[in-house]
Amino acid sequence: MDTYFATSKKANPEELEKEINLISSNQLIDALLTTACGLFAVLNDKRQLIAINRAFLKALDVKEVDSLVGYRLGEVIKCEFAHAYPNGCGTTIACTTCGAAIAMASTLNNKESFESNCIIKSKDNGVVTDLMFNVKTRYVEIEQYKFVLVFLRDITREQELSVIERVFFHDINNILTSLNVAVDLATHEESQQEMLGIIKNSCYRLRKEIEMQQCLSKSMQGIYQLQLSEINVRKLLEQVNNIISLHNSCGGKLFVIEDNHTQDINIISDLAIVMRVLTNMAINALEATDYGEKVKLWYSINSDTTVTFNIHNLATIPEEDVQRVFQRNFSTKGSLGRGLGTYSMKLFGEKILGGKIEFTTSENDGTTFSFTIAQKQKTDETE
Repeated sequence: MDTYFATSKKANPEELEKEINLISSNQLIDALLTTACGLFAVLNDKRQLIAINRAFLKALDVKEVDSLVGYRLGEVIKCEFAHAYPNGCGTTIACTTCGAAIAMASTLNNKESFESNCIIKSKDNGVVTDLMFNVKTRYVEIEQYKFVLVFLRDITREQELSVIERVFFHDINNILTSLNVAVDLATHEESQQEMLGIIKNSCYRLRKEIEMQQCLSKSMQGIYQLQLSEINVRKLLEQVNNIISLHNSCGGKLFVIEDNHTQDINIISDLAIVMRVLTNMAINALEATDYGEKVKLWYSINSDTTVTFNIHNLATIPEEDVQRVFQRNFSTKGSLGRGLGTYSMKLFGEKILGGKIEFTTSENDGTTFSFTIAQKQKTDETE
């Protein structure tokens, strides 16, 4: 199998030279190259770069177009998947969900215009950058040679701000869902004391969510002053259970906490962030779980003075989605703005708390998300 999606074939040098001459002598294409706003490129029917405008060259920090001719879009943008398969950009399993690959393939196959959003994780000299483009493609045929015109608009910044806002409201809604149920149950005298405790904890989390959002809105670098405290892990999991048991995603499903440890363990960390990550992990697992099935939460104490929280469900993440699960704006649920839990977990668990979020998935074993953090969180002042 030489490709999972688009053709793996490339033009030979003679064909490339013929295509370059056709494009360079076409007045309409030349006008577009000099006047088109944003990033503009011309690709052949094998998705190889034939021409590119100056704005695109500047964005790539490249002086001459000759060094790019014959390469594919993902290769020049340095997409992390561009070389993940022998035949490169457009042929990997991740390319089946790539907005740019879908747009180009659709235009070439149907000879119609197409528009999509493309999420790219670019890797350059070890530096990883999340990018998002609005992609528009147009079909052109010159002397029986097929070309696709690609117009790119960098929407990374506006999407960063939009996603941070949506993550905030996504997580606030999770808290409010549990809080509303707790308020209703508190009207019954037999459960009043327990429910008042849940309400108090939920109000504390709401205040912390707002503080974190204020910090993130001011700086996309995720600057947030950690507020460390000693956290008993058993009590922490009890709080998670209290919140999750009242959430509507738990309806008709079994949420189980397994604790096989004989002794209590305390960690020093930011309670609000740890709770935020764990509740998102649990809710995501429950949303992917069928009625009557079980979601399991447990923790392990590691020899390197870290602790790992694990959440397992029976569902399997499709192979084509596996490499994009944590990518900003990407959702397995079918629409932009959905599936924010995984991005939120990564943002707060890793970028702010310095932990590690990972997952495994298979048809036999289901899916397990893991959150590993130091037992004693350090800050700049304590390092």
